[in-house]
Amino acid sequence: MGSAFCQICGLALNHDGLREDGSIYRGEGPLPCFFPFGPEHAWLKRCVAVPVEDATKKVLFGAVRDGYFLVDGEPKADLFEGLGDVYAGLHEACWELAERPALYTGSVVAKLAATKRWFLLRIQYHNRWFPWDRCKDDPERLADPSRDTSSLRKNLLWALTTLKAGRAIDEEDDDDGDQGKQKTDDDSDKGKQKTDDDSDKGKQKTDD
Repeated sequence: MGSAFCQICGLALNHDGLREDGSIYRGEGPLPCFFPFGPEHAWLKRCVAVPVEDATKKVLFGAVRDGYFLVDGEPKADLFEGLGDVYAGLHEACWELAERPALYTGSVVAKLAATKRWFLLRIQYHNRWFPWDRCKDDPERLADPSRDTSSLRKNLLWALTTLKAGRAIDEEDDDDGDQGKQKTDDDSDKGKQKTDDDSDKGKQKTDD
């Protein structure tokens, strides 16, 4: 089935990937994956499944493999790309940052997954197999968000806190762009005004 992705950080919910010979890597075997996984990446495999909208269901703790959420090795939910009809998949560390929502629908997690930022992550990374090799040169991208020093933690906390306060992070990006455009237009107008003034002064001096 391929990869499933955290609805908060957008990273894969497992270490599944491809080996150089084209076979599938699932964290075991003599041949390594394109990406050199270490103990610091164990958080990527610790997952939770949050009920989408059925409050009678409980949050599940387990692992994801081939798009299925497993509890003690038994499949309990279908998580196509990380969001199924019944459960949404999250890294446990990301779920903790989001203050442990009991339901996906109406939560800050659902708001984040609906933003332009998350959409851009999706079109960049959400292929059948997560392109771990693209992260080789940026190890901080995969830094455990439960660590205070993690840049991923800082970015996620900012987004979650902003959305929780009722502010749209996509609009803030647009506002920044509009402000930059306005400043450019203002500077251009000032430059044009100065040029016109200098021209008028030169014309006045010629007439005199």
